Amino acid sequence: MAKKITVTLLCSLCLLLLAAGCRTQNAPQQKQKAFVTTYAELLLLHEKEKMRSHLPDSLYQMKVDTFFLQHHTTKEQFRNTMADISADPENWKNFLQDVNRAVDSLRNR
Repeated sequence: MAKKITVTLLCSLCLLLLAAGCRTQNAPQQKQKAFVTTYAELLLLHEKEKMRSHLPDSLYQMKVDTFFLQHHTTKEQFRNTMADISADPENWKNFLQDVNRAVDSLRNR
């Protein structure tokens, strides 16, 4: 009986560790997905406010600052993430493809 309980506990522990490991591996992917969306939204903000509306630089910068506040990040954090992504050419290529899809999706809303 004690052997059965020990085996059951060990199996349960292994399953818990496996599940925790899967969540940990998915966290960077989820983080990059969220960053893709943020980057796409920033591109659309630039397109709308700077390109179409011809907003002066100072007003546009205020909108960008507000954008970063709403997304709970800073320009420096954004730049650092961009540097990390662009350091690997294959990752950068995939990132840009994801951003293009996100921009198209956001435009079609």
